[in-house]
Amino acid sequence: MTKSLYQDFFGIRENPFSIIPDPHYLYMGPRHQEALAHLLFGVGEGGGFVLLTGEVGTGKTTVCRALTEQLPEQVDLALILNPKLGELELMAAICDEMHIAYPEDTDNLKGFFDLINRHLLDAHSRGRNPVLLIDEAQALPEESIELVRLLTNLETSEKKLLQIILVGQPELNTILAQPHFRQTAQRITARYHLGVLGLADCKKYIDHRLHVAGMNETVFSVGAVKIIQKSAGGVPRLINSICDRALLGAYASGSKKITKKIASIAAGEVLGRGPTPGASSVWMSGTVVTLIALFAVFVAVDPIGYGFKEKIKELVDSVADSVVVEMDFSAISIKPKTHQSEKIIPETATLPVTAPVTAPVTAPVTAAPGPIVESAAKIEDPVTPTAEYNSPASFENNLDVPDEETNKTSLLSEISKSGTPEIAFVKLFNLWEKDYFKASGMTPCDKAQSVGLSCMQGTTNIKGLRAMNRPALVSFAMPNGKSLYGVVTQIKNNENGDKSLTIEFGERQITMLPSALSIRWKGDYLILWKQPEYFTRPLSVGLQGDDVVKVRQLLARSGFGDAPQDSEGRGSQFFGTTLQSKIMAFQRDFDLEADGIIGPETLLKITGAVGSVNGPSIFWEE
Repeated sequence: MTKSLYQDFFGIRENPFSIIPDPHYLYMGPRHQEALAHLLFGVGEGGGFVLLTGEVGTGKTTVCRALTEQLPEQVDLALILNPKLGELELMAAICDEMHIAYPEDTDNLKGFFDLINRHLLDAHSRGRNPVLLIDEAQALPEESIELVRLLTNLETSEKKLLQIILVGQPELNTILAQPHFRQTAQRITARYHLGVLGLADCKKYIDHRLHVAGMNETVFSVGAVKIIQKSAGGVPRLINSICDRALLGAYASGSKKITKKIASIAAGEVLGRGPTPGASSVWMSGTVVTLIALFAVFVAVDPIGYGFKEKIKELVDSVADSVVVEMDFSAISIKPKTHQSEKIIPETATLPVTAPVTAPVTAPVTAAPGPIVESAAKIEDPVTPTAEYNSPASFENNLDVPDEETNKTSLLSEISKSGTPEIAFVKLFNLWEKDYFKASGMTPCDKAQSVGLSCMQGTTNIKGLRAMNRPALVSFAMPNGKSLYGVVTQIKNNENGDKSLTIEFGERQITMLPSALSIRWKGDYLILWKQPEYFTRPLSVGLQGDDVVKVRQLLARSGFGDAPQDSEGRGSQFFGTTLQSKIMAFQRDFDLEADGIIGPETLLKITGAVGSVNGPSIFWEE
């Protein structure tokens, strides 16, 4: 790394904010860890596509580098960095990366397919797991996307032979959403959108890079960090450039501290505009506020009789009436509204009458089977007794058949009013004492992060729900073709050893045995959780620290202790192979990929299994 003018001045070894990727400066914030966990989960699925998207400079390459370092031993990675290739060129590049020899005069796709198929079959026989990672995948020509999809058709009677990871900018989602790519989209087994750094993560990111460079003191003021984060939009690459320029500016002025003024000037130089508004813009901000206030008074008084208030109301109504929100577990998008729907206020939402309410939900959770669930009108009766289903037959009968003698509606009709994704998310957030509507962010996971929670989603079974030990949002494929959404709030061990689960749909509850649940639940889940403060990185062999000690203690409580502990019950700080084997045993026991690495999902289940959830739990034993 080249030497900067300010290094000696600040007493650091090298430039901490170079935009050249350096593994020593790898910073894995919560979002990067979640993205990595999704990629590792997808790789473990074996076959199909894994999708990672994010804006330019948000750290997709950082996540991919971390992935390559944490791939299981049996994985063979082929990496395509420049996908803007024709079909034959792409096939040749894949063969090169997989070390597959081919005649130089190969000029047809079948020849390449045959060679790749033979290679994959041979790898399968040797217990290898080939993975193809395509970076900047949004640049793939359309014919090449179809070609890549065809590669996932290579399979045995047991499994797909090739796992493909697509990494690209947000427009990759738009491309794959086109109707003629629906076959490709349907094969995506895991996806994650990497967002930008918030203010807290931005500060940690800056401090981390300075610490690696040899500086242990804080030189960026809180105000400076705010300006940098806002100016860069939370994009790490821009944060690097602004911080580098700010350090140079501080050196030039002889200052050992990066103030708001220095950060503002640096941001203006990097972004090609004037200084970012900071302390010097208070007068201007006050002027703008005053002008807005005067305009509001003018509208209210309406001295010329133009009817401002009515015009503004018409404009707002037309905008509000032209969109409908489409929600799934991972994202919310806005599209033109096709019909009028009735707005709802869930019974569980504690909102004032004048509070804004999101538009009706008209799409199901992506991970769940079944078509659209339409939002129903506001629930009239707030509480109904808990219904119990002790057999699959009793559950199915109650779902499908109305009680004609009493003229009561079926359970499906009853809970369809409160089985919407929106009400389920409100319930889930309420269990954590958070207000879903007041949380900021576009997606439910964004909202969770804004209130200090992490978000995890995927597929599991009853044992997995028990291990995670947090309320879980799940979906049900119903007989009428729709999907309903509820929250698992309790798993109970009865005296005879059987388990029963309580699922809440708004204010309605049903309790059922796992056998009844399995008929309609396909295993999808989304949970909220508080990631322990000590967990700031994935843990693997060779690392050491207090976080290793914490994990060792949790494993011991879960019955997977690896070594005698000292008088304080701490154990070694070093992550060795013995600890790795115990972690792998835990992972196998709880249906996780046995890679011996403590990532978010493994930590989630370890803490859940021992009851260290730092929030609401769902397991209760009589």
